[in-house]
Amino acid sequence: MQESWILVVAPLDGFGRRIFLMLSAECAVDDALDFVETLLKLEQTWQLCAR
Repeated sequence: MQESWILVVAPLDGFGRRIFLMLSAECAVDDALDFVETLLKLEQTWQLCAR
């Protein structure tokens, strides 16, 4: 059986940079939720550093 993959593209910052992430379709939902949680933590860190 062939494994399916999902490409996720998310903005990294306000300068047009992006993160590209390949997720296995079998665990894409869990991986995507972990990824979004990590991005939110990074954004909070960037906001603290920008002050």
